Amino acid sequence: MAEAISISAPTKRLLRRCTPRNDSLSLTLPQIVNLMMKNKWHPSFLFLFVILLSTCTQQGTTNREWTEPVTGMTFVRIPPGKFMMGTPPGEVGQLKQGPTHEMEITRAFYMGKYEVTQGEWQQIMGDNPSHFKTLGVRFPVENINWHEAQMFIQRLNALNSQYRFALPTEAQWEYACRAGTSTPFNTGEDLSTADANYDGRYPYREFPQGSYRDQPTAVGSFPANGWGLHDMHGNVWEWCEDWFCEYPTEPVKDPRGDCETDLKVIRGGSWYFNAESARSARRYTHNPHDRGFSLGFRLVREIVDADFDE
Repeated sequence: MAEAISISAPTKRLLRRCTPRNDSLSLTLPQIVNLMMKNKWHPSFLFLFVILLSTCTQQGTTNREWTEPVTGMTFVRIPPGKFMMGTPPGEVGQLKQGPTHEMEITRAFYMGKYEVTQGEWQQIMGDNPSHFKTLGVRFPVENINWHEAQMFIQRLNALNSQYRFALPTEAQWEYACRAGTSTPFNTGEDLSTADANYDGRYPYREFPQGSYRDQPTAVGSFPANGWGLHDMHGNVWEWCEDWFCEYPTEPVKDPRGDCETDLKVIRGGSWYFNAESARSARRYTHNPHDRGFSLGFRLVREIVDADFDE
C-alpha cells in the first residue's frame, strides 16, 4: 500500500499560492524543494511535483495582481530591490539637483495598478469632489488634499481589517515608477503623448510636440510600465506619504520622509504640466491642505508577512 502523504500547514499554504488566484505569490524552486523534503515526500514524486509547480514560479515577481474586495481596486505586487533614486548628473530637469543615492526597498508591497478613481472615491466617501466629475467613474479622482486622501485610507482600512493601505512613500513611488529603468522616463529618454497624458505642447528637451488634451483621461488609457502600473507619468499628480526632506548622500533602506517642513511630496506630473514634470525622478510639492484639478493619488497595500501573503 502506498504510504500516505502528510502535508504540513506551510506546504498547504504554498499549494494555495500556486493556484491561479489573483493574489498568488510564487516561491523559488529551492523553497519548494525545502518544504517538500521537510514533509518527507518520495523523491520521484517530488521531481514531478516540482516540474508542475515550475509554471507558478516562472511567472516573475512583479506581475501578480490582487483585488481589493470592497471597491474592486486592482493592485500589483512590487518586489523588493535596490535602485538609484534621484536625478542623475546630466539629466535635464529639477533645478535643485538632489544627490542621486542608492535606495533599497527591503520588502515587497502592492501598488495600485491605477490612480484612485472617482467611482472608488464615491463608494468609500459618498461624494465626489472632482473638478471633472462629469467625465465618469473611471477617471481619476482629483481636487483632494493630502488629509482627505488619508481619510479615504482610514475608511478603506476599517473595511479591510486584515490589510493595511497607505499612500506610497516617495521611495516606493519612484521605485515602482522606474520599474527597473534608469532613464528620465520608464519609456526611455522621451515621453510621447501616445504614452502618457501631459501637456504635449511642451515636450522634453528637443523631442517633437504632442497632444494637449486639456483634461484627465480614464485610468489605464495608456500602456503600463514594465511592472504593470498605468499612468505613473502624467494624468494627475499623486500624493506621497512623505514630507519634502533633503535627500541623503549615503545608501538608505526604506526611508520615510520626516523633517521640519510644511510641504508634502507629490509625484508623476499631470495633464496640465509639461513632460519634464513627469520624469521618474521629478520631485514637486504642495501644502497638505492644497487641492487642485490635477492632484490625485494612488495607494499601496503593505505586506505584513512577506513569506505568506494572505
